[in-house]
Amino acid sequence: MTSFFAISVDRATQNELNEVQELIKKNANGWWHRHASFWVVGGLQASQWRDLIKPALVSGASVLVLALPTTEKDRNWSFSGPSATAKCKWFHDNFKS
Repeated sequence: MTSFFAISVDRATQNELNEVQELIKKNANGWWHRHASFWVVGGLQASQWRDLIKPALVSGASVLVLALPTTEKDRNWSFSGPSATAKCKWFHDNFKS
């Protein structure tokens, strides 16, 4: 079973966010990214994600990594906004609730 984590980056420059995105693409076992500085990712562990991302944040930005529930029965999420079905397809396919 894949572990999932929420990653939030605060006060990063656009270049730093771009670098974080590339790191996530290279290292994640699946990922969702529809908000500017927030990702849901599969794979690795919280401290591994933190340690991978921290060097990209040279401006003093911070990173928070939260473990998400491992079993489907414990997962609960909701989304609202334009094109919600399309934007949440990854959740329906990978992080079912």
